Amino acid sequence: MCIETFVLHAVSETETKGVNTVMQHHTEATHPRLESLSRRTSLWTGRILVAEDNDGMLRLLTRHLRAEGHEVIGARNGLELMHWIDEMATAADPGLVVDLIVTDLRMPAYTGQQCLDELRHRGLGTPVIMITAFGDKAVRDAALASGARAVFDKPLEFDDLLTAVRVLL
Repeated sequence: MCIETFVLHAVSETETKGVNTVMQHHTEATHPRLESLSRRTSLWTGRILVAEDNDGMLRLLTRHLRAEGHEVIGARNGLELMHWIDEMATAADPGLVVDLIVTDLRMPAYTGQQCLDELRHRGLGTPVIMITAFGDKAVRDAALASGARAVFDKPLEFDDLLTAVRVLL
């Protein structure tokens, strides 16, 4: 199996945030859902579940991802995200499965970390990108150790997020 590893460094104008974000990218030959993805102007597009409790940020993330041609499903909190994880784990209908999850870390009901842990506990390998306003090194390390493919600090650089999405799909 051919897996490439990418490292992104998120940098603001005033400071280096120190985000060494490691993502694993499956090449075309190894991507498990490649045949179900559509082609749009040389980008693979997919179905992305975005979980964010801030309505403005959820709309902004949705708009940027849809502009890239992705189908986006919104979850307004950890409970809605956990509902989707439950649906994905028991789905006989492939229409209930998503290709990528982008989730805030701190949300009501369940945190993004708790949802990631549940996703892995259920044996689902859906890639996860975490975003957080509270991203210290320990938080990033814990998310990456649990299987998150990328962790980004807020304020978010959308170009970095879109690059990570392209790599993971």
